[in-house]
Amino acid sequence: MQFLATFDAPTMQTNCDRRIHATAAGQALLLMNGDFALTQARRMADAVLAAAGVSIADDAPADAEAQALAPAVTLVWRRAYGRSPDAEEAAETLGFLTDELTILRGAAAEIAAPAERRARAMANLCQQLLSSNEFLHVD
Repeated sequence: MQFLATFDAPTMQTNCDRRIHATAAGQALLLMNGDFALTQARRMADAVLAAAGVSIADDAPADAEAQALAPAVTLVWRRAYGRSPDAEEAAETLGFLTDELTILRGAAAEIAAPAERRARAMANLCQQLLSSNEFLHVD
């Protein structure tokens, strides 16, 4: 019901002669950060990490860990946008992953575990890609 309320669901009364159409910030936020979006981002990340088959030492520094994820970055861009990232996009994405991995290293023990840390960082990247403006315009 909360999901429907966010998108101006009609009142569930006997008479509903019209539905009010409104666009609210809550709609965009729900689509970007709702349970469905987060679940799909995590599923995409897990699939990409499995397909990329990267091998990283558990004690690798965050920047080396992000560099080792470069094949996964290319795969995630192909899955999300149907194309590989250009050089600038790849560099920004690896910078994003480095920052995410650094932050997650200082998190709780269950998040700081290497495999979970990589999966969460990649899921955060997937969430960003799926919420981007790339889906708003056709080039």
